[in-house]
Amino acid sequence: SLPLPGAVLFDLDGTLVDTVETRIKAWLMALALTGPRSLREKANLRSVVAAARRAGEDGEADLGLALLQFASSRSWWIDPGVEIRSEIAAAARALAPDPNDARAIQMSAIAPEDHIDELLTFLAERAASREPVTGADARRLATAALWVGALDLAVEYFIASDAALREEGRLGLLARSLIAHAYSAAHLGMLNAVGSYVDEGVRLVVETRQPFFVATGDVAQSIYLALRGDIAGAEARMAEGQRAVLEAPANAVLAEMRHARGIIDLAAGRHDEAYEQLRRLYDPDHESYHATIAGCATSDFVDAAAATDHTEQAAAVLRRLEADAVRMKMPWWRIGIAYGRAVLAAKAGDASSADAAFATARAVDLERWPLARARLSLAHGTWLRRQRRVAASRAELRSARDLLGAIGVRYLADRAEQELGASGDAPRHRGIDVLDQLTPQELQIARLAAEGLSNREIGTRLYLSHRTVGSHLYRVFPKLGVTSRAQLHTALR
Repeated sequence: SLPLPGAVLFDLDGTLVDTVETRIKAWLMALALTGPRSLREKANLRSVVAAARRAGEDGEADLGLALLQFASSRSWWIDPGVEIRSEIAAAARALAPDPNDARAIQMSAIAPEDHIDELLTFLAERAASREPVTGADARRLATAALWVGALDLAVEYFIASDAALREEGRLGLLARSLIAHAYSAAHLGMLNAVGSYVDEGVRLVVETRQPFFVATGDVAQSIYLALRGDIAGAEARMAEGQRAVLEAPANAVLAEMRHARGIIDLAAGRHDEAYEQLRRLYDPDHESYHATIAGCATSDFVDAAAATDHTEQAAAVLRRLEADAVRMKMPWWRIGIAYGRAVLAAKAGDASSADAAFATARAVDLERWPLARARLSLAHGTWLRRQRRVAASRAELRSARDLLGAIGVRYLADRAEQELGASGDAPRHRGIDVLDQLTPQELQIARLAAEGLSNREIGTRLYLSHRTVGSHLYRVFPKLGVTSRAQLHTALR
């Protein structure tokens, strides 16, 4: 919602005016920005920043912040460069009544070059404090955490955001929150809830007509399905995403989609195709280039490069990434580079270098990054087995297999099982996960019913009729082998 108070404002060329109509014109011109990374887009962003500053001078700080918030969001989608992003962040800090205002924090995160350490510290301390926060502010803080690669913190804020926005009935923001939550959780490896988040989120973003998030929702769902081992489902969802992206031609969307395609190819064992997809993320002249997302795709890129003997090219990419001292502080970026160095050292075959690189990677805090932790154990165990250090390799591979199985990353769990078999360890029988029989919406409804909510209460929360909820539960009970709501908690646990 954009405040349109009655004081004087400006046109985007800097001319003072005194009409609400011109305020609306300024806002609509901002909304009309198109990309990706076009000269027109950059010029328009600068015009919006100038307009926001003038609004502040005329006592319209809220309007200026609203314009800057849109500009910062657009800057994430198109990555217009350090200079413009820094202008947006500086203008926001000048207009914000409090430097810790959630709007200022989100807009500062678009230019982490200026104060990455302070941002990460603030986001971590605020999350730990459990201070109450509105739904919109929780989403802003979650977005800031996502933009600086702190996915573990982003998920915490998105949980608060989803709950508060649902309670407030703010469907447009809830849709965005659910999609971004699903995207963050998928990359962390927290797959159990991704399906329901993205299913509801995509339904709401379609209804509220937000094409950027339709495409991002399809990306999150395709990653989720690929990690679960459903390659056909992932490819089908990616086809949907390709259609959605025609309405949202922005660098971030194109980069996310290319990253997702690479993950699908890796999960399917198509390493050459994965490498070709992912290498383009590191080309600044390519339409899908986005500096932050490129760094965050490092683990997948290195896996593809190592499997296709493109280690020299991967090492060159890592050197370029490591030269970016600011982004090297971003958790997701730092984790990927440490993993990449270890995998490339193991591929080179120098035992002392590989051992040192794995030790460095293990020194990174992965407590709240289950996929990264399991992936590192798998790579380390594989290296140890090839060095004939069988006992040590089995411990690492079992740890990887068990964690990957628990979080549902099937394609890597299968690889861990194969490596264990090659080490002489007996394979573990894997039963059918009964939760796989439920659709994402069925799982979401079953969880709410297990919490004790009535059909009508579930319907209110999910914006469904109570009859639709009852119909879903009618199908859920036999799938889970239960006959009453009281049994749902045990079945889902």
